[in-house]
Amino acid sequence: MNASIEAIGNWDAQIGASLHTALQASVEICGRTGEEACRHAMILMARSASAITAKSSKNRAVENDYSTGKNLPFITVLRQHAQPNRLYKFQFAQSYKQSRAGTAPTGDWNTAKRIKGQGIGKRSWMWGLKRLGATGTSRPIPGTSKLFTIKSDTSAGYVKQNLIEYIRRAMQQGWERSVETSAANKIMKQAANNMEQVWRYAVGAPKSVTPSRKTLAQYFTDRLRFAGAE
Repeated sequence: MNASIEAIGNWDAQIGASLHTALQASVEICGRTGEEACRHAMILMARSASAITAKSSKNRAVENDYSTGKNLPFITVLRQHAQPNRLYKFQFAQSYKQSRAGTAPTGDWNTAKRIKGQGIGKRSWMWGLKRLGATGTSRPIPGTSKLFTIKSDTSAGYVKQNLIEYIRRAMQQGWERSVETSAANKIMKQAANNMEQVWRYAVGAPKSVTPSRKTLAQYFTDRLRFAGAE
């Protein structure tokens, strides 16, 4: 029987766990299959990405156009797969709408300033993950999300692709590493809790007794050393 484990330093602080190490722990300690471990990690990473995605303000910024010699307030509207479009405040005046019937924007200026898709960037990370077992997902906008399954002789896993055009501008620098680390830490925390439960059962420790990390780590080191010698 072969056994392997990789030390990650201070488990209390959850420091230094790579996603590779966490996936290994997810299989060997939490009892998941390789596919289940990848699915679980994907959901955790998507949730982390959602949490750190910047949320737009309630209203679009009002800018000023002085090209004609006078101030013309306008807003810029961004649409998926389309060029940015300027909407001027004067276009919502009743006189303008009457003179440009059929081409003038509908509604009023205050309504046009509101961002209807506020929070879409945050929600978009969970789109398509319902089939992996994720909960709390909303209905995706068509063409903005893809989920790929990778299966080969040497690798397996999932790739989540977010196709919203502005999504990278809504993410902080280094977000890829951040969501990977967050997912790894959560998986390792779960593995540590599972190990503690096994330790309690093996030594008959009541819930009131909290094992030190040193004691817990030594217990599993001895168990794995013994198992490897069998």
